[in-house]
Amino acid sequence: ATTFGRIVINTFIQTGIITAAQVQFSILAGYAFAMFEFKFKNALFAILIGSLIVPFELTFIPNFLLISDLGWANTYAGLTVPFLASAFGVFMMRQFFLSIPRDLYDAAKIDGASDWKYLWAVMTPLSKGAISAFTIFAFLSAWNQYLWPLIITNEENMRTAQIGIRFFLVNQERATDWGAIMAGAVIVMIPTLLVFIVAQKQLVKGIAASGLKG
Repeated sequence: ATTFGRIVINTFIQTGIITAAQVQFSILAGYAFAMFEFKFKNALFAILIGSLIVPFELTFIPNFLLISDLGWANTYAGLTVPFLASAFGVFMMRQFFLSIPRDLYDAAKIDGASDWKYLWAVMTPLSKGAISAFTIFAFLSAWNQYLWPLIITNEENMRTAQIGIRFFLVNQERATDWGAIMAGAVIVMIPTLLVFIVAQKQLVKGIAASGLKG
């Protein structure tokens, strides 16, 4: 039988991959939308914003069929690939980047800095608040996923913590072991509580700052 430690490790791996990918993608795409002019820029951004109102549940069937056809069911790829990008993250980072004076970019270009160097040496340090806020948001969202892991995994050794607790509840041998079940629930709650307690001010400041300029 799969131990609870195993499914907690699965959850940390899934959450780590999703969080890191979403943060990187959001910084890069947000920078592109804020600083560059390219064909269909406004149309692409409108589509991006429009995707925010589409419930992810509507994409479950096509995503499940695609992941299954690729042979990624019961794998970390299946758990993470559909969530490697975040429209909300791109929107949030774009809004914050727009609030940074354009004069900094012009000065950096005069000094010979490339766009890549300007992003990582100037924009990223100035955007620590927004980046931290989105990192927290991405972590909490990934950690608390339930429906997608339930759909895409049917092997015990690939279950995540939330799914594991549910199966412990319906398992006839463990259903009455309330001590173990409650201990597992507390273990699952600890990371989210710690993140929220430690970083709640940063989260609020980052979200507020991201809306300074449209």
